[in-house]
Amino acid sequence: MSSCVNREEWLVQVSRRLEAAGCGLFVPEYGWYAACKAIIEWPIALLLCVATSPIVCLLAVLAKLSSPGPAFYRQVRLGRYGTPFSMYKIRTMAHNCEAATGPVWAAADDPRVTRLGRFLRETHLDELPQLWHVLQGHMSLIGPRPERPEMAAKIERRVPRYCLRVQVRPGLTGLAQVHLPADTDIEEVGNKLAFDLYYARCASPWMDLRICICTALHLTGLCLNGVGKLLVRSDGKAVEQYADDVLPVIGRAREQVRMVARP
Repeated sequence: MSSCVNREEWLVQVSRRLEAAGCGLFVPEYGWYAACKAIIEWPIALLLCVATSPIVCLLAVLAKLSSPGPAFYRQVRLGRYGTPFSMYKIRTMAHNCEAATGPVWAAADDPRVTRLGRFLRETHLDELPQLWHVLQGHMSLIGPRPERPEMAAKIERRVPRYCLRVQVRPGLTGLAQVHLPADTDIEEVGNKLAFDLYYARCASPWMDLRICICTALHLTGLCLNGVGKLLVRSDGKAVEQYADDVLPVIGRAREQVRMVARP
């Protein structure tokens, strides 16, 4: 989708796309909340940005020291009405890992992810720098996740109404994110699209408050779980070595027992 600068241009472009695909145009009914949502979120994002800045600085240093490459990673994403912007995250993968493959979705146990990056992705701490984009007006605290232009173009060929999700600003968290896991292939996009379009139509302060509480509880649990795994990771490696030594002995002992027990 080519970038648009206002709602009218976006509607014209999207209506042509959907007409060519044989789909109807869905546009949400904007209420008072949609008009003032950015004003409400800006001071909240500022407080969160100041409060989390020491964490971001610490994680950036760790990312820089733990693997070659820059501390932050920049990607072009689609904002409201398909307008591209540069989104920053703390780097969680090997530097230039897409040089040979081009843009691809991350997979489970993706080998490109660094050791620190795995922890950051599990806890979503790598996304803290995106609070800055809320202050810039490119993103919202709550809304559909911003997609990469290359991936969005592929998805729209299979799911024409996917282009409708950019009618609201993308968010750090959202209704789809708290219900469903991250996309790993195009087949999973349709389920999230239903949540994104429902949010675009029915967003309210009460819905956003519930999503914020759900996200906070989820992230707290993930952070505690991630720290817990770090505390016992060395023991897990020791057990793997111990198992290599012990399990063959246990297997031989069981075989000897079975031989003795035979009539």
